[in-house]
Amino acid sequence: MRKKIAILALFLALVMVLPMALAACDPTGTTTTNNEMIVWGPEAQKTMVEQMLASFKEENKDDEEISAITFKYNIVSEADASGKITTDVEAGADVYAFANDQLLVLLRAGALAKVGGDYETAVKTENSAAALESVTFNGGVYGYPYAADNGYFLYYDSTVLGASDVASFENMITKLKETSKKIYIDIDNSWYAAGFFFGAGASYSATYDEKMQLSSVQCDFASKGKPGAEIMMRLVEEGVVLNGDDTVLSTGLEDGTVVAAISGTWMGESVSKAFADGYSATKLPEWTTEGQKYQMGSFAGFKVYGVNPKSDHLGVAHKLAAYLTGQAMQTKRFNDMAVMPTNLAAYEALETQINANVALAGLGAQTLHSTAQGAVPSGFWTAVESFATDVANNEITDVQTALQTMEDTIKASES
Repeated sequence: MRKKIAILALFLALVMVLPMALAACDPTGTTTTNNEMIVWGPEAQKTMVEQMLASFKEENKDDEEISAITFKYNIVSEADASGKITTDVEAGADVYAFANDQLLVLLRAGALAKVGGDYETAVKTENSAAALESVTFNGGVYGYPYAADNGYFLYYDSTVLGASDVASFENMITKLKETSKKIYIDIDNSWYAAGFFFGAGASYSATYDEKMQLSSVQCDFASKGKPGAEIMMRLVEEGVVLNGDDTVLSTGLEDGTVVAAISGTWMGESVSKAFADGYSATKLPEWTTEGQKYQMGSFAGFKVYGVNPKSDHLGVAHKLAAYLTGQAMQTKRFNDMAVMPTNLAAYEALETQINANVALAGLGAQTLHSTAQGAVPSGFWTAVESFATDVANNEITDVQTALQTMEDTIKASES
């Protein structure tokens, strides 16, 4: 009788183990094994990051857990990361790159692990203040910054425009009208349009409660933003602006219409080709209203690595994210792909090379006049875009009323 019971127990054990064994050997690859770690990032960085993953494993070859893991790089752009991982956090990457303006969406989806301990200390002490701000929410740190290249500045063709011409919008307007050329500004895009209001001294801020719900919005665009609105309107009225997305800029560069452009590092190659020997960049222009000078501001955005709290190897995931964003790897990123570092030591060591890069030098020159892009309510984007669209279409008749409407809409944001 005991022999029969033992045989039956063995049979039941095999029945229970067999499905798990088959799942681990799933030929379709749809079932992830717990010794695999997935990293998401853009296609352009695939070869470089795979080299980083190999060096991470080599440097930690004495760590049994890390040695047993197979690291795999899958292509998901920083812009698409939140849309992909929030559909199924458990099936998402262990470590993934994202643009910092997705932080709140990712937090609400439970897709970001909080950074703590020595890793938190390193993020706080080794990166620029703006980069730290970009991954901080309600006092907690939720990401590892690695790129400070998501901002905008002024490109210009120095064979057409001199340093004094690009120093102010007034001088630029005069020269552009003389030469029948244009400055490219995506002026009805709220990300760019906000820079005019920041330059005028206006600001906004959003406060969220412990449940990550918007509790209040502060904004003074109506009381302080008028000088910014007026220079936007003048640029459009003078007929010197080419408005549109990057495709419009590319066309303007190809046909020679554009000799100045407010854009970012991602357009550097196209601008360099078009401007050739005149390829130059600097901070955004100033302007004067009623005898007072204003400096156009900008948003400063960052690229970040986040850790999935559902990772089977959470400790390793944090260690990897810290490694991918440390001084050595940020230095490699710059050397391989001219990515602007957030790491202070890397920036200091590379400063000469950074300043020799036209686009990065322009971005660096604008840094002092930029505003870190944190958790921005959706109502901010729609309100500023609506105002800027009216500017682009010459449809504003009462600027103060339009500014007040924009501010009221921003303050009424619900997400």
